[in-house]
Amino acid sequence: MMKIRVMSFVVFYALNFLFCTQEAFAQGQNGAPEFPVKVGVGFFQTGPDRFLVTHFENFPGWHTYWHNPGDAGLPTKVSFFQQGKELSLIEQERLAPKKYVEEGDLWAYGHEGAYSFFFKIPSEILATLEAPFVIKVSWLACKNICIPGHWEADLQFVNNQFRIVKSTPDNIPQIDLPQKEMQSRFALLPKDAPWPPYLDLTLHEGAKDKELILFLNFPRVYEIAPNYAGETLLIPFPNPLFSMGHSEWYRGKGPDLFGKTPIEWNGHYQEPPVTLPSNGQFAKALNFKFLFYPPTGEAPVIIEKKIEHFQRGQLKEMDSFYALLHKIPQVQHTASADVQKEAIESTPSEAGASAESEQSILWIILLAIFGGFILNFMPCVLPVISLKLFGLIKHSADSPTKLWRHNMAYVFGILISFVVLGLLAILLKFSGQTVGWGLQLQSPRFVAIMCILLFVLTLNLFGLFEFMVPGGKILGNVSFREGFIGDFLSGVLATILSTPCSAPFLGTAITFAFTRGPMEIIFIFIAVGIGFSVPFFITSIFPSSMKLLPKPGHWMEHLKKFLGLTLLLTVVWLLDVFQALTDGTFPTTKLTTTMTLTFFAFYFQKNISKKFRWRALIFIMPLLAFTHLMLWPNSTSSSTASSPDLLVEKQAHGLNWIPWSEAEMEKAKAQSENVFIDFTAQWCFTCKANEQFVIDTDAFKQLAADYKLKLLLGDWTKRDEVIGRWLLNHGAAGVPAYYVQKANGELKFLGETVTLDEIRKAIEP
Repeated sequence: MMKIRVMSFVVFYALNFLFCTQEAFAQGQNGAPEFPVKVGVGFFQTGPDRFLVTHFENFPGWHTYWHNPGDAGLPTKVSFFQQGKELSLIEQERLAPKKYVEEGDLWAYGHEGAYSFFFKIPSEILATLEAPFVIKVSWLACKNICIPGHWEADLQFVNNQFRIVKSTPDNIPQIDLPQKEMQSRFALLPKDAPWPPYLDLTLHEGAKDKELILFLNFPRVYEIAPNYAGETLLIPFPNPLFSMGHSEWYRGKGPDLFGKTPIEWNGHYQEPPVTLPSNGQFAKALNFKFLFYPPTGEAPVIIEKKIEHFQRGQLKEMDSFYALLHKIPQVQHTASADVQKEAIESTPSEAGASAESEQSILWIILLAIFGGFILNFMPCVLPVISLKLFGLIKHSADSPTKLWRHNMAYVFGILISFVVLGLLAILLKFSGQTVGWGLQLQSPRFVAIMCILLFVLTLNLFGLFEFMVPGGKILGNVSFREGFIGDFLSGVLATILSTPCSAPFLGTAITFAFTRGPMEIIFIFIAVGIGFSVPFFITSIFPSSMKLLPKPGHWMEHLKKFLGLTLLLTVVWLLDVFQALTDGTFPTTKLTTTMTLTFFAFYFQKNISKKFRWRALIFIMPLLAFTHLMLWPNSTSSSTASSPDLLVEKQAHGLNWIPWSEAEMEKAKAQSENVFIDFTAQWCFTCKANEQFVIDTDAFKQLAADYKLKLLLGDWTKRDEVIGRWLLNHGAAGVPAYYVQKANGELKFLGETVTLDEIRKAIEP
């Protein structure tokens, strides 16, 4: 039962991530309101009681979630802090929620329209609120898509009102309600009521392990309408010991109404665990708390009932009785009746759009596979690919089965890495951040880790140390079975180093993914991984292709040193990236010091002493230096402002590059200037190649002079939300990306590679 509940929760989030939110991302500003939820804060007093009130107003048709969100969603949360400590304001009961049936028959409980939450302020706390304190609010707003939101503000209680000192984000529209409206909303809050005398409730042992069944009936409520259609009667409050499933309602020949609700026992997950008693007698009575919607039409009230035991061995008789009843179909509630109307009216066109969308997705996946294959030949990944080929040559005489397993471990490392990168992109996107290709190399900490890792691998290739495996054999003589972990990690490393590169066809596929939803992101990232793995699929499926590789021999020892040099050059490149990402020279000094100490530690182990205590002492030095680098807040800080270094480097070639901004584009448009825009980054190898062969040439300089080009440089070395968002809105997911804006303001995207002829044709009428 617990597995079912957990799976239903996971399914909801999978659906939201892979279906619902994809619609929001695909449609962007056109598919969702800019502000699904508006917020506000007010002060309300009734008698001696004083309240801090949080106001919400949902966009028409959108809903947020109650204390118990049901099978799906997240409850709206409000918390208060002062000087780092949480303030204990007493939340009153929230407005009675509505029930919604989400896609996949998931039930949810939440609010629509305008509503308020009331927090009673204890008298001893009221005076302290004159000093600034913080309110934090988070919600999940859903219609046919779901969008998370948050709001944080600094408040101060001045002259019997809460004044907002500052808020984040500050562009959410604020709500300010008069006392009369707050009084009306306060009056609508559910009140505690005694348990209805006509509502019978019994608890029985279920048929499954850790399952209970709650049976209810209204034996004497003759006011229920004969055509009653299963509206909400009871909404359970959350309880850590159990969770309630979907209620089913039945009618007999008379007016009586009967209910049946499965319950899963969660007590064994508590600390300490609370087991479901085998004798049916609870050590402490269970408290069942509901919002009760009387079927006779009165306002909902809060009711509670304690149950000390459950019936055992009577489930078969209860099921036999319910089999004689007529099950009442449930109403399929949605956030708005307009949603159903829109769905009905738009079905034909949506079907056509869906077919067209499926075709476009298949085409994009093919582009992703081809683009992933091209990544094998990009300069940033060649060192690792070369190492992998080195391994293939070493084992070319092995059986096809071993070769297949060897390659599959590498392929598995690639595919898992691309899935992780896709999930990271989804997570960042779901949190409201802009994501792009190569996002991991915008993190200075990650680049520092890669520098150390590749440097250690370089020392291994230079023979300064050898990896040991559990069998005691060195990596150079290790068997396939012992080398599978190494193959997997090689696939991971190849993926990490390949993603700064953009290749033909790949940019189109990744841009499509980042402007769509989670399902497309995952599918397309996997497709890129498959394309990247193609050479190793081929050698696995056709072992005879290994004959194209040279035979193993002593020459491989010399090749290993050359491959070590390629890795060392990759480290130098990453050091340059790290310096561009961080502020000042001190972080780079600390990183190079860590690498120097790492080199000395391995050298000491091989050539000076092999005693464990001395080796341990020496290896502590680079470990402490690296830890200090990771933990010291200023050493790996990376502001979003671009470094001037790249701009100066570009200007050194004799062209007047200026930093890109939309304002500069508008200025050029107003002055009827032709504009060439170069979006680049310090860590982008493809950008460097384009610069070497096209942009930094005398021919480009002449072209710029002939057409009087205004040159704009968009530096995306560091994470820049403005650049990232602009690129996604104009057909690119990362760098390089090249654009021409003609004198009349027409914008043309040239792609991730560029030639002088393409630039010339884009400029000319």
